[in-house]
Amino acid sequence: MAGFRSPLLVVTGLAALLAAAAPSWAQTAPTASRTTQEMLRQLRAGTTLKDFLEGLRRQFAQADADGDGRISSADIELHGAVALAQARGFSMMQIMRADLDGDGTVTADEVRRMLRYEGRLSKSAG
Repeated sequence: MAGFRSPLLVVTGLAALLAAAAPSWAQTAPTASRTTQEMLRQLRAGTTLKDFLEGLRRQFAQADADGDGRISSADIELHGAVALAQARGFSMMQIMRADLDGDGTVTADEVRRMLRYEGRLSKSAG
């Protein structure tokens, strides 16, 4: 999906940008360096302040998983739970595609048959 960013990456980027706005005594050199790198990564030639700020608003909205106008640990937990559910779904899809007889279970024989089938396909394609 073009332009999609991981919500956790967005939260991390926003945290870095917020750290840049904190008083200098609250920053350590590595945080400032990461913040600068993140800001420079987001700036492109021809980017206007309006476009940059709109991008930050979009990132904030994406990171605010529950839509309460705040980024909190609850948002991070929700993003994590959704990511785990998606990973489980993908894993189940990968496993169940070997359910050759459609009975809702996968046997060792079905896995072997599927792997042989895929092996033959990849050899004939290569």
